[in-house]
Amino acid sequence: MMPPLRIIVLACPEAPELELLSALRTPPLGIARTLAELRERGVSEDDLLSCNVLLCGGGVNPQTAIASAAVREVFKACPGLRWVHTCNAGVNALLFEELVSSSVILSNAQGIYSPSLAEW
Repeated sequence: MMPPLRIIVLACPEAPELELLSALRTPPLGIARTLAELRERGVSEDDLLSCNVLLCGGGVNPQTAIASAAVREVFKACPGLRWVHTCNAGVNALLFEELVSSSVILSNAQGIYSPSLAEW
């Protein structure tokens, strides 16, 4: 049996697409741009320890982009992680040593922008 998803989201909390996460059976433990912000928003050490999925918001807009340093910091604070997903097509910024040497699955949004780019 698959364990329940315990998700932390690194993204701009005001991003409208995050409303879709409210439809999940288990809502995210927290949504913020940094580890410090997650803690300010009430994410506890127990939440960090139990987190098994990290969803990283994407974007090239400096107002919404998530720094790779923030992802690394949260990654190190969540030893139970099994999956990291980035909403960007590229993963180069997330190839830090701890993630590369771990067994954590890394996925991306490759191809998600293809239809709109083709239309443009």
